[in-house]
Amino acid sequence: TAANLPGMTAPTDVDDALAQAGDVAALALDAGPLADDPGLPSTIVDATASPPRVVRAGAISLDVLRECCPGVITEGEAPSA
Repeated sequence: TAANLPGMTAPTDVDDALAQAGDVAALALDAGPLADDPGLPSTIVDATASPPRVVRAGAISLDVLRECCPGVITEGEAPSA
């Protein structure tokens, strides 16, 4: 799965992903084109939660996410005190 609408091809860069998402996505982190493994799913983070949480692991690792958002957690992980 990827950040694409049903019946559409998976986007390979952030511009394509945002074009397909329309008003659904309020924010996108651009990790560059998916040239290495275009079959890898998008990482999806619920930024409306506090703290933000990863709802689907994918191309952007948790370590990389935590470089820009140190408090991000994964499903089932308790927030830091």
